[in-house]
Amino acid sequence: MPKRFSLASMLVVLVAVASSIASPRGQAQSCVGTNIAASIVIASGAIRHVPDIPVTVKGHCIDWTIKTSDYKFPVSPQPDGIAFKAPTLNNDNGQMPAGEFDCKRRSDVLYRCQNKNSKHGTGDLNYEYSVTVVDTKGNLISTPDPWVINK
Repeated sequence: MPKRFSLASMLVVLVAVASSIASPRGQAQSCVGTNIAASIVIASGAIRHVPDIPVTVKGHCIDWTIKTSDYKFPVSPQPDGIAFKAPTLNNDNGQMPAGEFDCKRRSDVLYRCQNKNSKHGTGDLNYEYSVTVVDTKGNLISTPDPWVINK
């Protein structure tokens, strides 16, 4: 006799599959509001300046998208495409909370970080990060200067 599955058990499986698709490296990111879009443009073999990104709410997500063909975000074991720097005197005065940014490579050209903004409302807090991309020959290109500013 064929096994019958309840509607509830099928929904559990569907939610589990959807969650694994939504976040290729584990739990789904729960973004608040409209995601902030940041464009990554490469010209003459260098990443163009990425403007500072102000974030004014908790739980917001930032999507970095590579807009130049023939470049992509690297995959492990290469460096992360978006990597926040360790706390220093210049980088939130050395006080960045652990786990403030949950970053995941979503595709070859999309990286998403959920910003907890856990100190929201305590003044401007500056967090430095780097952007790393790889070209079709496997050359890594990085820029260490952009900032996210939590407000």
